[in-house]
Amino acid sequence: MLSQTHGCAARPHYGFTLIELLVVISIVASLIVLLLPSLTLARDNVRAVVCASHHRQWALAFHAYTFDNTGALPWFAAEFPCCGGSFWIDATAPYIGLDEPDASAAKVRSCPTGEAFVGVNYGGFNSTSPPIAPINYETDRRSGHTYPPLKFEQIRQPSSWLMLFDTSDSYMYSPNGWTMTEDTDGDGIPDSHSVILATQFPYNGAKPRVHHDAINVASCDGHVERMPYKVFLDIDNGYWRDD
Repeated sequence: MLSQTHGCAARPHYGFTLIELLVVISIVASLIVLLLPSLTLARDNVRAVVCASHHRQWALAFHAYTFDNTGALPWFAAEFPCCGGSFWIDATAPYIGLDEPDASAAKVRSCPTGEAFVGVNYGGFNSTSPPIAPINYETDRRSGHTYPPLKFEQIRQPSSWLMLFDTSDSYMYSPNGWTMTEDTDGDGIPDSHSVILATQFPYNGAKPRVHHDAINVASCDGHVERMPYKVFLDIDNGYWRDD
């Protein structure tokens, strides 16, 4: 009788060697390095779009306010020094459904970058023709003088006169009245008024480089666009005067 032996064939072993694993890790790391700038840019573009949507909502609120107030734009504040009476945020917030105690801190007013807020083009008092900016004070408590409201029908170029944009807080001193004389970022472009820079913030309160050297703006007609900071800071570009 023949005896039979039962043997098992050796099974092949599958897996990565240490060198192969290191190669895979290095390839994945290289892909991450290559893709990270694109992912960052995509994330920042999304933030800029959300920010622009916030500007659009406030621009619509401004227009709704004018409809209810015989065509008059909202005041920056009812009284100078700021802000006796109704501040512009308080006056327009109900038109976008805000009933918070402090509408200025509402999410819809902040930029998703965490570096800016929707603010206004501020011009002091409506005492020149044409006015320095569309958003002004109503009453100067120092003199007791009350100024007439600026009405939408008086604006000659609503599609190009800037009304809202990204700011450090809630407003920018219009360079139409506070001329840029100082270059704070060293790029050769004057970007700040000397007095304001000495007491408050650069760019007269705007944040013109918050979106990859661009800023979201809303004109008086309500349309929103992203504007390169060099255009935004150019006092002669046609956006600062209602010509």
